[in-house]
This record gives sequence, C-alpha cells and structure tokens, in this order.
Amino acid sequence: MASIGVCIYGYKSKSLIDVASNAIKKQSGNNDIKFYLVDQYQLNRENKIDNVDYDHIFWDNIKNPNEYKNKILVSSREDYFIQMGDGVCLNTNWDENLLSLHKNIPNSIISGNSLISLFIDNYKIKKNKQNIKELTLTNFIDRNFIFSKTTVLRKIMFSKLLKYNGDEEEFSCKAFNNDIEIYCLPTEFYLDETKDLNYNPYVPFSLNHGYSHMIKLLKENINFSIFHGIDINKIKNIPFSTDDVMYDLNKSLYNKVQGEKFYDTFKEINWYNMSMKHRIIIQDNFINKEDSDILIQEIVNPSERNEYPEYYKERFGGTAFPYNKTVQSLLKKYGNKASEEHKNLNGFYDPIYVFKGFGSWWNPGTSGGVHADAQDPEPWIEWSTVVYLNDEYTGGKIYFPKQKFEYQPHKFSAVFFPSAGTEYVHGVSEILTGKRFTMLFMHTSMKQHADPEFLV
Repeated sequence: MASIGVCIYGYKSKSLIDVASNAIKKQSGNNDIKFYLVDQYQLNRENKIDNVDYDHIFWDNIKNPNEYKNKILVSSREDYFIQMGDGVCLNTNWDENLLSLHKNIPNSIISGNSLISLFIDNYKIKKNKQNIKELTLTNFIDRNFIFSKTTVLRKIMFSKLLKYNGDEEEFSCKAFNNDIEIYCLPTEFYLDETKDLNYNPYVPFSLNHGYSHMIKLLKENINFSIFHGIDINKIKNIPFSTDDVMYDLNKSLYNKVQGEKFYDTFKEINWYNMSMKHRIIIQDNFINKEDSDILIQEIVNPSERNEYPEYYKERFGGTAFPYNKTVQSLLKKYGNKASEEHKNLNGFYDPIYVFKGFGSWWNPGTSGGVHADAQDPEPWIEWSTVVYLNDEYTGGKIYFPKQKFEYQPHKFSAVFFPSAGTEYVHGVSEILTGKRFTMLFMHTSMKQHADPEFLV
C-alpha cells in the first residue's frame, strides 16, 4: 500500500468540490490517500465535502498561490504527492494506474497528458499541445497535474516568485538542472477542463508577476532551451513592470496625521459641503447593537436555512448569510438606508438601488487583496457600503492605496465609497486575532439591476 497526498488548488472554481469528490470516488481503495483542498473562493465550502483537509482563502487575496502548494508539500507525510488543477477529472483506479506507470521511472516526475512544444511569441514563451497515446518524455511541467515522490518534488518546490505565467517554465528548468526527467501521461488518462486564469476577467494578483526573472533563469540555463528547440535570446524583454505592488500597511502615513481622530470628531461628512481629497465617508452607529448581534448569530448559527433564489446563481460572489426571513428583513432595512445615504451624499434626485447585499466572516490569517467592486460580470455597480458588525479583533483594516487612506473599523459603523472604475480600489489587511463580521451592499442607479427584494 502506498500513501499519496493530493493537493487541489482552485481559484473562484465552481467545479472544485466536484473534482475532489470524483477523485475520492474513483480511487482504487488499495492505497492511503489524503486530499488537501485550497479553495480561493467567495464562500467557505468546507461543509460541502467530507474526508479532506480544507483551507478556505478569500477570493481576492493577492498572495502567491504557490505558497499554499509549497506549505502542503513541505508538511505532507505521504510517500507520493500530486498537485492537481480544479478541472481535472480522473478515471477509475487512477491511483493504481499511476503508480504502475511510475514504478519504471521512480525518480522522475509525471506531469500533464499532452506532448508539449514551445515557441517564442514576442515577449512570451507559448505552448502547443498534442495528444499522445503513451507515457512520453517531455521535460516540461503542466501545473494542472504533477505527480512524483514527495522527496523528489521537495528538491524543486513550486515557485516562490512567479504566481502563474512562467511558473511551469521555472519548475521545468529547475527539474532539468537537477537531472529529474519529466514524462507526460497518455491523453486519455484524465480529462482536463481547468480554466486558464489568463482568460479570467478579474484576478487579484498579477499573472505575469516575476516573469522577467523566469526569462533571466532560462537565459542562464541554455541547455534547457536547446532541448526544447527555442532560441531564448530572441525573446523580447517586457517593456514595463508586470509585478504586483506590495503595500506595507505598517508604513502608512495615515496614522501620522491622526486621521482616525479626525473621524472620531466628525461622524458624518458631506463632501459637497467640505473640501476633501477623497470620497470615503465613515458613519458611526449606522446599525444598532441588537440587529448587529442578530446578524452575527445568523452567520454563526443560522435560525433557518432556505434555498437561495434562482437569480443568486448569476451573481459574482457569495454570502455568509443564510437565506431566511430574519436576515432578509435586516438586509432590506439597512440596504435601503444605505441607498438613501448614497443618494444624499451624491446629491441625486433619482433613486439609488441595492443590487445585492451579503455578509462576510473573516477568520485569523485571512485578508483581502486590492480590488475594484465594479468588474465583469457586474460593471453596473456604482457605490459600495460596508457595515461593521463587530470590532473584537485585531487587524482587518480597510485601506484605499490610491487615496492613502485606511480605517480600523469600529463596531456598528459603516463606510461609504464610490465603486465605478478603478479609482477606489481597496483591500483588507490580515486579520491577526478574533473574527471579523461585516454586512455589505453594492448599489446601482439602474433599476433593472436592482435586487427585487429590496424594491419598496
């Protein structure tokens, strides 16, 4: 009996749970297999699947996904390790078949199910894939399926710098330099429907982060390029930085000007009556304690759970709130109150509507990367409201890097800000201790996009 650790990482993946369930169902039962799920998604789905080690990452965290994979690889106690994409559908007895193929190449890596050929296209190295009928030497990694002995993979590790594009090239080059051969499986071994993040309309981290480093690495290891038949010197240097900007909140100038003291004195500010450098408004005591306590209790221990309306399925993102009369009544109460606040702040005569209202539950170690609320497939979002249900935690500041503004939430307060465009991109610093509960609303001036339950 062999022991195998299976790590499946998913980014905003609707299929992750099904993919893991399929792999569990179709294992032979002859081996000791442990599944590790890293779910970078809007909702915590731990209760959707049993017998796995589940780690929920908030969907807009800017952290390098390879860090999660390396953490599991290092801590895994299994003899073999698989890194798998969130769209890989394995066949029956996949574990026995995989071990049988690997026993003849015990110190090698099995990755992908296609024959790979590389070519240079201006600034990028691109790949052509060809179906194959037998185990074949490629010396190239496919991030969607990587299998080997755990000790072999630990010699290489996943990239600490590259977050997506270029990490396959770096991994392959490092394996090549360590005399570790890479073979691909026959195409029919599994079906791969993992989505390429380059076609995702919004990813919180730069897909090309560190790409220039990878090009430099290949130029320093010319034999790898020769094996793959490419002239790496013909690739053009990227003429602009593609790396993420990392914000150090501890060095922010905001605390030095005592901005929070300013807002403690002026509870409500109308920017039409005062000259301001931004349009971020803090209002204390927006929600009362009784309602706040009820909403937290509904998140932690729901009084009732019902099916969400069908139109919820079309939404980007999920909610920590259950769907029941108690929650919906309070969402409508404070959602429409927030819409009126935005209407007054913006000097609107026409109504402003709630497009959606939802809740969030943040545990220690979670954070939110810099992002815009108005994005495909919901570009009609124009304003946002965040209502803070508690403040018994450390960390968890909301920050707006362009405005050099941050706010340590006070319970029962609310933050109002514009959402259209990218001017008011924002993030949430890591929660260090405690649990952070919020209620959020996205608003629009277009009635056709209003949540029908919020219409008076």
